[in-house]
Amino acid sequence: MTEKSIHAENDTKDSVISESMTMDHLDSMEVFLARFPTEEACVDYLIEQKWPAGYACDRCGCRSAYRTHTRRLPLFECMDCLYQASPIVGTVMEGSRTPMRKWFVALFL
Repeated sequence: MTEKSIHAENDTKDSVISESMTMDHLDSMEVFLARFPTEEACVDYLIEQKWPAGYACDRCGCRSAYRTHTRRLPLFECMDCLYQASPIVGTVMEGSRTPMRKWFVALFL
């Protein structure tokens, strides 16, 4: 399995949203599907990769945010500057209506 990164050009800089989705320890589809059984598991993984030390606003650096759960994917709104961030902004998945689990399977293959 090769390393796969989700690269994107953000408003002001290039960023790597998922530092690398190495799946060496996920040596079979069965193990992979057990690791990512739901949409929530996939979204949680994306959030962990985008903000490994916890949320930090891209605009002002604030570490506190409101998390909106009423959408298909969570939206984080900075408590200081009100900047909104999504775990898929700046990735190939941005703007897609395809479920995250399908994206993860496609990236795994």
